[in-house]
Formats: sequence, structure tokens, C-alpha cells
Amino acid sequence: MRNQQDRQKLRVTGDGTMTAKSTCLGPCNLAPVLQVFPEGTYYGGVTEAAVDRIVTEHLLGGAVVDDFAYQPTGRKQVLRPAPASENTKG
Repeated sequence: MRNQQDRQKLRVTGDGTMTAKSTCLGPCNLAPVLQVFPEGTYYGGVTEAAVDRIVTEHLLGGAVVDDFAYQPTGRKQVLRPAPASENTKG
């Protein structure tokens, strides 16, 4: 994630982005988990390809990446299978 932020020049002050290591964000069974603030969108099963999409589509484009996003339900959630696009070699 930090490498992608550096490549996209997102690690700047003001409207830039930051990353912080943390303990469990809550849905540990969805690990690895990434959470985007200020809205608090949870992303689970995050892979390198997912990070690329989250940076491009969410951080830069403002759109939640539904393939990896989880809505808070108040109940334990199960990790979904990776999207088909991640299961194919290109």
C-alpha cells in the first residue's frame, strides 16, 4: 500500500493519504483488512491487485471497490472468494 501511495504521489500533506499499522480493525476473519477513512469502508482479503484497484478507484476516483468492500453488519462475516479477474493470469 505504501509503495503504491509513493508511486501515485499520494503521501503528501493536505489532501494526501496516510497509512498506519494497527491491531485488529474488527473483522479479523476478513484479513488482510484495509480501512479507508473518513467514511470507514472496510476492504477484506486485500491482495496486491486489490490495493492497486483501491488506490485507483477509491482513493483517486472516489468510488468504493465493491469486489473487496464489506458493509458493517454487526455479525461475523466470511471472506468472499477472490473476484474472477484475480483468479486468472494475464
